[in-house]
Amino acid sequence: TTIKYESNGGYCQVDIIDNQGRMIKNLLSKDCPKGCFEVACDLEGFADGVFYVRLQNGPIQQVKSMVKVRG
Repeated sequence: TTIKYESNGGYCQVDIIDNQGRMIKNLLSKDCPKGCFEVACDLEGFADGVFYVRLQNGPIQQVKSMVKVRG
């Protein structure tokens, strides 16, 4: 799975969170220039279900849901 995100420049973080609110995977944690980017997400080994992607760029944070349907 590929997750697309947009940076306004500065520190970016992309995390995968399970349905109990625990961070299970950090996909990205670095300074990014302004622009659009992609990061790969592999949830092999995790059960099927709902996961959340937390996208943070400086003080701005978004949470989006995604569903894993087969492993």
